[in-house]
Amino acid sequence: MIVMRVVLLSLAVFVAGACERRTPTPTPPTGRAPAQAPASLPTHETFRTLRPLPREKGPARKETPQAVAATIREARSFTQQMVSGQISRREVTAMADIRGYRLYRQRYFEQAHAWFEAAIRVDPSYELSLFNAARTAALTKRLKRAREHLESLRRLDTPLARDRLARAARNTDFKAIHSTP
Repeated sequence: MIVMRVVLLSLAVFVAGACERRTPTPTPPTGRAPAQAPASLPTHETFRTLRPLPREKGPARKETPQAVAATIREARSFTQQMVSGQISRREVTAMADIRGYRLYRQRYFEQAHAWFEAAIRVDPSYELSLFNAARTAALTKRLKRAREHLESLRRLDTPLARDRLARAARNTDFKAIHSTP
């Protein structure tokens, strides 16, 4: 359990470091690195300032129904195993969201959507999974489902949810929703 939390914290720090440029801390003359405070979990303000990682350019990749079905099975199995362990539901949701986001960046939108849906089943109040599920649903022309996810975000009414709704209003991935009445 502790190892998993350390991995999650390391991943959060890595993602934060990959998204924004940080200046290295100078090493003191003794040759030892300065003592650092433990890394805290990112807040909604942190997510607001981070630039998203770029998605590969081009159209969506072709996905076979077998690959999508296998991903759905893997996502469901993964979340069920993790929830049955000693990991909090929020951490399981974050891990599933990260896997989905990796597939989204590689333009595997159907498979990414399966991971986001699995994350939402574990914790339906996780804003990032709701936003990402809405985005991949819009990209795969499931407009009704995308609107449902955006409505769920609207009902949450948290600062991060409001920020994601504002992003959805100007994000080109939601072009299909903006162009339909």
